[in-house]
Amino acid sequence: MSPRLHTHSRFRSGGSRTVAAGASGTKYGHRGWRAWLIAGGWLMLVWFALWGAVSPMLALAGALATVLTLLIFPLPVVEFDFGLHPWRAFLLISRFLWDVVLASAQVGWLAVRPGPGPRGAITTVQLRSTSDLMQTLTSLAVSLVPGSLIIDADPENRTLVIHVLDVGRGGLPAVHQQVLDQEERIVRALGGRQEIEALTGGDDDGDRAVHLGRVSLASPVLVKAPPAAEHTGPDAPSPERSSNP
Repeated sequence: MSPRLHTHSRFRSGGSRTVAAGASGTKYGHRGWRAWLIAGGWLMLVWFALWGAVSPMLALAGALATVLTLLIFPLPVVEFDFGLHPWRAFLLISRFLWDVVLASAQVGWLAVRPGPGPRGAITTVQLRSTSDLMQTLTSLAVSLVPGSLIIDADPENRTLVIHVLDVGRGGLPAVHQQVLDQEERIVRALGGRQEIEALTGGDDDGDRAVHLGRVSLASPVLVKAPPAAEHTGPDAPSPERSSNP
């Protein structure tokens, strides 16, 4: 397996240390302001987009509105592992664009073809990734492909409820496999090492990761609640399984 460049980082908007592990040793520095700058930058872009113009007065008013927004509505705790694998990311984007083009042609044909209409269905797909980021990216990718729409996403049970315009000849099992394949491509392209190993059972082809780390965005006044005690009694509920309608 080829070596990777590993950078383990923790960002907190209230101020925390960043630990960078590499060949040169371990370095420490305060990088908590990075979370605020990222959120503030996006808010400024939204501000200019809403006004449809850029001027010094608008920039000053937008900066004031951004600071007030971040103070009144503090950032929630968000933790995720990520790693950018260039070759896998290229494969992910290429396959996604192909799926969009192919699905667009299929939806267009369904609109004009003679005979019976499409066989639509609503189904639940059980994802394998435990990362909220990977689940979100998977749901977005599925929704952006014409002919499929996410109705509900349950991060606790790792399920997606999907409306399919036409199940096709493969039926619902083929739809489920397409979603799981999309999830695997996303995790392999953007997931952390542990996330990839958990998804693939340790099968990793050694693609070099440009950046790999853990990010935590949190407000200085927001404290993450401890996890609730698990119920282990005989009447403990069993995890939900994916089911077909």
